Amino acid sequence: MFDLPYNLESEQSLITSFIHSNLKTYDALTALENTSTDDFYSEQHKSIFMVIEKLANQNKLVDLVTVGSMLDDSARKYLAEIYKHSSGHVNISYYARMVNELATERRFVEACSLASNTIVNSKESHAEKMNEAESKFSSVNRMTDDYLVDSRDLSETFVNEMIKRAESDGSVVGLSSGFEHIDDLVAGFRGGQMIVIAGAAKMGKTTLALNFSQASLRAGKTGLMFSMEMSKMELFERRVAIEGGVDSKLMRTGFKQDNQGKEVSFFNAGLIKVQDQPFIVDDTPALHINQIKTRARIAKKKYNIDYIVVDYIGLARGDGESQNIRVQNVSQGIKALAKELDVPIFALAQLNRSGQEGRPKTSSLRDSGSIEQDADCIMFVYRDEVYNPNSSLQGVTEVIVGAQRSGETGTAYLYSDLKSYRFKAMSFEDAVRLDSYKNESLKNKKSNKPF
Repeated sequence: MFDLPYNLESEQSLITSFIHSNLKTYDALTALENTSTDDFYSEQHKSIFMVIEKLANQNKLVDLVTVGSMLDDSARKYLAEIYKHSSGHVNISYYARMVNELATERRFVEACSLASNTIVNSKESHAEKMNEAESKFSSVNRMTDDYLVDSRDLSETFVNEMIKRAESDGSVVGLSSGFEHIDDLVAGFRGGQMIVIAGAAKMGKTTLALNFSQASLRAGKTGLMFSMEMSKMELFERRVAIEGGVDSKLMRTGFKQDNQGKEVSFFNAGLIKVQDQPFIVDDTPALHINQIKTRARIAKKKYNIDYIVVDYIGLARGDGESQNIRVQNVSQGIKALAKELDVPIFALAQLNRSGQEGRPKTSSLRDSGSIEQDADCIMFVYRDEVYNPNSSLQGVTEVIVGAQRSGETGTAYLYSDLKSYRFKAMSFEDAVRLDSYKNESLKNKKSNKPF
């Protein structure tokens, strides 16, 4: 066994620097923000720091007298002794960084020990052992002070963004959905966004996400998909069908009924497109949110991915005692990952039972209100023909933007070609006509309700 890394002198210097500064300087406040009790190796230093932190939180004076008054005799004498030999607070940033770096090293050593123990003693499969071992490192973070940004430094970036918008051939900034009416509503999908695609079973959530994905791949982007429900081969087959416009039923039967060979030619065209598209797939079932984060970081470094699809939130594992808390843990993790990697993440979600019939709304999301809070955009996939076989909206899919952090709500209409896992754009005139017809039908339904 070996000794853990630490330096008592740097811990002493940091403690006394806090007191010398009275927490009145920028460097002292930054050091306090970036330091935690666990960063100290010495138990005595931990107890003194806890007093300093408590006084700071109460907005009280931090000096030798006030800190000493809240310590026992032994700790008070110790503080007086190290304070007597201290040299002020000029180097507080240096001491804080030294203490934090040594604490980070200790955490890595402890994480390595835990990971080794997992690999040696766990009865799980090799893949599960490695994934669990990787997750031990997810909470090891280094000190950073880049969370505060002076808005005056954003001017050039903002102007460049506005120039990019003005020079673009449309209103989309970021990734396009591939459908003009949806782009009009959401103005493109941008880095840091969590876009929730929700719907009941058989509505076409995964199909819509794949249509969005294929539009980005055609534009030269690189995608990553965590598919916890569908295998990588199933996804590949669907993508070929989308790109070639192939009848999926004929694909499943090996084109035995394709007498003229037309579908085979469509298949070949789709295959040629898909086989060269950089689309990374992880079809491991029931991934933990920490595993999703770790694998996404690896994919970002290795493939420089531009977007992520998670299919779906309810199948990912999170921490917590209840299902609601676990889903909240997953949802918050996805949003944090989108910001960290600066990519849009499409997160698919199921509806609760009350949202299984009729056009859904944000309250229809299953398990957790956290999804609604974390999402930048929530869009629902709805096909009226699923519930109403005689619906006059046969072959029509409604993409309902039910909530959006930086935009309006509304509905975009697409033609459904689900035998080829495709959605097709609808003309503006047809969309206006359908919207008017739908609103009139809903109005008539309400007026015909019995009192």
